[in-house]
Amino acid sequence: MNKVRVAIPAWILERKIILLYLVINEDFGKEFSEMVEMAPEKKFYELVAKHVNAYLQEGMMPPTEIAPAIMNLIDDYKAGRSMTLRAGDYISLQNYLRKGK
Repeated sequence: MNKVRVAIPAWILERKIILLYLVINEDFGKEFSEMVEMAPEKKFYELVAKHVNAYLQEGMMPPTEIAPAIMNLIDDYKAGRSMTLRAGDYISLQNYLRKGK
């Protein structure tokens, strides 16, 4: 297997993540969306960069709990698409960090 020398671009480490929430008001039954802009902690981006780079450079699979999230980003990268972090992937990565792994 040829090793690919790729590093996560610096702009990924500086981006904010925009989350779209669907909020259901139980009192009135009204639905509305709320957009929230946030910037995860540096260790979040370090985790992503570590596992994406390990896979691309060494062929090392990420831990099972976050493998789908990391592989989705790698698929985007390999296809030449913008690397997009899906909501479920973001949640699994944050849960992994919270467990202190």
